[in-house]
Amino acid sequence: MFTRTHHKGAGTVPLTMTDWYAQADQRRSPHPSYWHFSCALRRLGDPPSPEEVRALLTDVADRIPVLGHRLGGQGRNLRFEPVGDIDPRDHVEDVRFPVGWPPERCLAKALERPWRPGRPPWSLQVISGYRPGEHLLAYRVSHLLQDGVAAAATTAALLGGGRLPAPATEQDRFALPDLPAVRAGLRIAPRLLAPRVRWQPEPEPDPAEGAWLRPAVNLDRAPFDEITRVTGASNAQICLAVICGALRQWVPQRWDATARSLPVVLMMSLRGPRERDGLGNRVAVAPLSLPCADPRPGRRLRRIMAQAELEELVRYRRLVTGLLRLPGPVARPAARLAVRLSPPVIGVTIVSTPLDAAALGAEELLVAPARPTAASAGFVVLQQPSVVSFHPAFRTLPRGTDLLPGLLAGSLAELHAAVVPAPAAAVGAGG
Repeated sequence: MFTRTHHKGAGTVPLTMTDWYAQADQRRSPHPSYWHFSCALRRLGDPPSPEEVRALLTDVADRIPVLGHRLGGQGRNLRFEPVGDIDPRDHVEDVRFPVGWPPERCLAKALERPWRPGRPPWSLQVISGYRPGEHLLAYRVSHLLQDGVAAAATTAALLGGGRLPAPATEQDRFALPDLPAVRAGLRIAPRLLAPRVRWQPEPEPDPAEGAWLRPAVNLDRAPFDEITRVTGASNAQICLAVICGALRQWVPQRWDATARSLPVVLMMSLRGPRERDGLGNRVAVAPLSLPCADPRPGRRLRRIMAQAELEELVRYRRLVTGLLRLPGPVARPAARLAVRLSPPVIGVTIVSTPLDAAALGAEELLVAPARPTAASAGFVVLQQPSVVSFHPAFRTLPRGTDLLPGLLAGSLAELHAAVVPAPAAAVGAGG
């Protein structure tokens, strides 16, 4: 019943600059699970049996070769290497929690389970017990093996029967960036040095275990598309403006006319169109500022659009993609230095995914993001076919996070009303 599946993609894969960063950051984290990541379906009905879940994995090494890899070697000789085969018994976990626990708390607690020694660091978790007639089916993975974009693609392939290509053993060599890319970097990178802004409410004195992960907020995609049609803003720019408006309303006393804009970092995927294998980290940060002190939602969006202008980000992306391919003897110490120098930030990850909860027989998608050392708070935003979901997380839980669902929904409604002409706004409200 529990057959081992042979992994066909032979050969080791070298680490990139961001892989070295992730490895160095995890070593500084309070617990290894801070660099675990989970994407879950919340489903009604009785949970599947472990045997039923293992059946999903009988050919997984052929369909998704990245799942047959692990981090091997020591020190400067670290690399990704294939393990040769996959035993489904190593990767299916039946996890139960007390009745009454919120699903987010269960997902956060389930992240802490250790990996089986020597095996690829991922699992398919069946989480139940917290609520009668409901369960979570969660794909959990070490962020050392995959970034968020790769994990979302793997979740879609794993649960939807899809396939991903085998990781390439030969990586592109480092090449000097062109002049427009360097100029973009010189304009954008200094934003990382922007003065820190105190914005969060006071912390909760005694938060419940796992309370750093807050409930998801699922917003209808139609208003986002209408705002794009009227303003030309990208979906990512609109998501940033929605977060900006929600944070403004959460702590309005912090945003008077003299307040500085709030520094955030936007996580950018550096994967090319053909880099769909899902192995490793291919991400960089683009520093931005959210104009939370500006009372006008339309102008807040325009100011974000000016910072996150597409052509400028494309040039900046070329620069950081080149740095991604720095050779190991340079990349490793540079990554360790970057970890030590990284200031506390709010991270925003926006992922466009084909995952559709309804199509997979689920009520919603939940995400438990990794918690890098520098991340004081973060939002993972999943752009799904019919909804845009916001998943807030905090290193230290501040007071009043239960207000966030209403504030995010209200921020979208405020922005929509401000920029979409009245007739179109009325049609959107009626739908």
